Amino acid sequence: MEYVNPLHMITHKDLSSAGGKGANLGEMINAGLPVPNGFVVLTSAYRDFVKANNLQERIDSIVKDIRADDVTALQNAFKTINDLFEQCPIPEKITSEIVSFYNQLKGVVVVRSSAAAEDLPGISFAGQYSTYLNVQGTDEVLKAVRYCWASLWNARAVSYRLKKGIPLNVPFAVIVQQFIDGEKSGILFTANPVNGRRDQVVINASWGLGESIVVGTVSPDQWVINKAGTTVETTISQKERICAGQNQGEPKNLLSSRNKKKSCCSFSQKRSAKRDAT
Repeated sequence: MEYVNPLHMITHKDLSSAGGKGANLGEMINAGLPVPNGFVVLTSAYRDFVKANNLQERIDSIVKDIRADDVTALQNAFKTINDLFEQCPIPEKITSEIVSFYNQLKGVVVVRSSAAAEDLPGISFAGQYSTYLNVQGTDEVLKAVRYCWASLWNARAVSYRLKKGIPLNVPFAVIVQQFIDGEKSGILFTANPVNGRRDQVVINASWGLGESIVVGTVSPDQWVINKAGTTVETTISQKERICAGQNQGEPKNLLSSRNKKKSCCSFSQKRSAKRDAT
């Protein structure tokens, strides 16, 4: 396939074609970790979509001389570019490959960005690009892929690239994975992000989907666990909001007030997550 590859065939060598997130997910699968099945719409698809619709010159003129701190200009530029992406057709060959792979997955999926300059040491881009949850049907998948492509040019991402000295036009892939409507979700850091210690892992978790943690709409529970498996720090937060799949990923109030102050992870769940990470 020219434009799509299954995740299990992706490795770190495919960073330029599958993006940072795609390459990392492929490595996790090959390491035997439990990762939802899916595929990557490669950077070649974004490149040829832009080329087929003669978009690059127009995009370059829209973002020319834009500043990282000019919020209004950044937002206006993204609206203009997003409108262009909505109006332009996806080439048939790209569409047919995406549809073919999606039909093998079936059901509900999540559509996520995977830029080449993403999920790298010192450059995370966490929460900068768009993610679409609870997506179902070929038309909706294609629409979400298009929106993910456009999110390369959203105000947050462009400002971030300018501040980090990263070229504005970077290779951009999209991941389509089976959707897991989790009761609880979290993020695990294999090194303590506060003090840099490699002998500690840090788990942030909350009820529902992980989107609310990534975008900062909830203060998650947190555990710091050392290499021996001992929990050295526990913080149980007041979790005001939940991100639920049936609500298209939009935060809503927790239905049960008792869960707001209740730990969302059991000892065995934390131990299992720590074991997988190390």
